[in-house]
Amino acid sequence: MAGRIPGARATLRAVHRATDPIRRSTRFWDGVARNCRGELSQLFRAWRRSETQRTESDAVFGAYSGGDVIDVGSYEGWYGALLAPKANAGDRFLLLEPDPRALPTLHRIVAELAALFPHVGFFVLPSAAGNGGVAQLTFPYGEAGHPRAVSADGEGTRTVRLDDLVRTLSLRPTLLKIDVEGAEWFVLEGAEQMLAQAKPDVMLEVHPTWQPAGVTPADVHARLERLGYTRHDIDATGDVAWRELWRSGGAGSQPAQVPAG
Repeated sequence: MAGRIPGARATLRAVHRATDPIRRSTRFWDGVARNCRGELSQLFRAWRRSETQRTESDAVFGAYSGGDVIDVGSYEGWYGALLAPKANAGDRFLLLEPDPRALPTLHRIVAELAALFPHVGFFVLPSAAGNGGVAQLTFPYGEAGHPRAVSADGEGTRTVRLDDLVRTLSLRPTLLKIDVEGAEWFVLEGAEQMLAQAKPDVMLEVHPTWQPAGVTPADVHARLERLGYTRHDIDATGDVAWRELWRSGGAGSQPAQVPAG
């Protein structure tokens, strides 16, 4: 209701900026209350308000038991805040976010997390993951009021391959999160060696109607299945995105119906 009042949103943003340095007790996903700045506290409140986001967070938090994390499409850094309490000393979180609008908030959140969890290494990479080709990114909004990433020829953003990052940085990922607004196929294409060797759990958002030409959600699923992964559906009912947890080996839940085309 407040958002309908002229100027209310701008006023709320100004209040949040002014009060952000005030530290407040915030219950993290492990149930422990920690004092943190307002911006990080607001991030927890936002994810707890949504049943879909709570369900996703519960599933990923339960699956993770320490190790390096690669967060592709990290936006404001929620996965760092969610999983840091379960990280071991020396674990590293690599957060990739190409949207320049999100980077200031992401850097502030990561700085706060680094202070709260000094035994964990947090690194922000302002890049888009993919197959090494070019992608075009729509900011702030694409179709359906949502950002979108598509492969392109010619001008665009050059993507980085996760296989190259893992090798260069000597990462040992146990969790890979992919939320890339329709570019899932290209991220997986650039991560096949890492997936085959390290076998991290994969939290994947599949955008069923935003796949590149000639690619279906079934193709995306088959790529992971060929590598020995099994799908556990978190939320396969959305029109824009399906949320899935893929784990190496074991029995998964019944797969959602995948529309043809």
